[in-house]
Amino acid sequence: IDPRIPNKHHHTTMSTTSIPDQVARFAKAKETNNTRVLNIDQYFDGSKLKGMNVLITGGNRGLGFNLATLCVQNGANAFVTCRRSNA
Repeated sequence: IDPRIPNKHHHTTMSTTSIPDQVARFAKAKETNNTRVLNIDQYFDGSKLKGMNVLITGGNRGLGFNLATLCVQNGANAFVTCRRSNA
């Protein structure tokens, strides 16, 4: 895919605000007082998940587990997969 040619299925612009390093991204959010990052509860409305079916991969620990918990707490039907159930 040539990034110089517009394509409706390919996002060609790189966001200047997205930093792959989570620690650096959070530090920048604090530095610029980015409330969307610092206070996500102000922006997140979990009620939209009520009754929805949600498939979560890697849900036995870490981010996937927390996401599955959040979905269920907000009334979603969470279908959780993982490689091993004992991990």
